[in-house]
Amino acid sequence: NEGKWRRNLLAELDGEDFGDHELAEDMEKDINGVSHELETFEISTATQLHEMWRSKRASLPDGRFEPRIKRIGDREYDIANLEFKDLPDYFKLENLLAAHAACDSIRRCWTSTFENDDGDDGRQRRFRETLKTKEFLEHASTEQHIAWLKRNKNHAWVTEEQQLPYAQLSEAEKQKDRDIVLAAIDVYLDHDFVSASGSENLSAVS
Repeated sequence: NEGKWRRNLLAELDGEDFGDHELAEDMEKDINGVSHELETFEISTATQLHEMWRSKRASLPDGRFEPRIKRIGDREYDIANLEFKDLPDYFKLENLLAAHAACDSIRRCWTSTFENDDGDDGRQRRFRETLKTKEFLEHASTEQHIAWLKRNKNHAWVTEEQQLPYAQLSEAEKQKDRDIVLAAIDVYLDHDFVSASGSENLSAVS
């Protein structure tokens, strides 16, 4: 089941316009290398992102969120009142790709700084502390914005400001990237995907 969400999305979206053909190619490259733990991390983060988005919508008297209707073919979906797992694959895509970028920043922080730190029982603690620093947040948010631009730069709705490098964005725009990274950090700290069964779990991706 390794790479399952990538396989499913590529099958579901075959022939769709990704906005950038490199996106589909990148997903293809990831399929065979991703570990089960990393994929679980990404899906958990994508689920959190969807919940963050719909929690900001108005609540109706019956307990539902203000509807957000999307159409695929002849069928309509109220994506604001569907849990992430129940969304059509097409509408899971952006959250999954945003989650992938954020989780990959965390994975690369581990592999570049802590993975080879053999024999030190405190490396997990130091890694978790690193994830909570402003420096890591800003670095990962920069990577998040680069990945977002790669996916979306050719869409007409992208504003002139959003085309700028992360460092030149307004605080409001930067916070959008930070919120995604913070969601991934929260998921990691809650589930501890590395230390649960070994440091290789997040590093097992090419």
